Amino acid sequence: MGVLSRFKEFILTRSESFNYYKNNYETTLSLYENEKNNNEMLKKALDDKEKENKQLTILFSDMKNEISDLRKINDELFHSMILITDKLENNSKVMKNVNSYVEDMNIHLMEKSILLENISQENKVFHKKIEDKWDKTLENNSKLKQNPEITNENSSNEEEVINILNEIKRLIDRESSLNKQQFEIANKNIYLNKLSIEKHNDILTQYYLKKK
Repeated sequence: MGVLSRFKEFILTRSESFNYYKNNYETTLSLYENEKNNNEMLKKALDDKEKENKQLTILFSDMKNEISDLRKINDELFHSMILITDKLENNSKVMKNVNSYVEDMNIHLMEKSILLENISQENKVFHKKIEDKWDKTLENNSKLKQNPEITNENSSNEEEVINILNEIKRLIDRESSLNKQQFEIANKNIYLNKLSIEKHNDILTQYYLKKK
């Protein structure tokens, strides 16, 4: 084999090796570029995920704060409802006491009315007796004028009648004054209790509306 032939063979061998390494290099370079692109895409995806995680963390923190605020509001509403329930129960007790007081007062007034009616009947009887005695006194005075010798017993009778009439007037005035005072006290107590209950209900209503 000549030198040219061997050289040609050497060149061909080298050329094949070069092409082989060239193809390997190009393949490796292509794989590297693909891997680089994949890494960049993964990095971008990780950056996006990190941003999303940060946003989720902020959102979670906000939600946690909102939940905490809602719990506080719920606790306040719960305590407010307990307070309102207690106030309503107390108000119901007050109303029962007021109703009981009014019923007792009505019974007392009815008893007082019956007593006054009895006193009125007794006064009528008493007045009749006084009228009879007064008529008798006038009759005695007439007899005295006709017969001056008759012992004057009428002056003491007349004075007794006047005293009795004054006593009756005093008793009637006293009874009327007492009844008037009792009616005024009863009406005043009922009015004050009514005002207290209305004010209490207004406070509860405003408090409930404010919390609502």
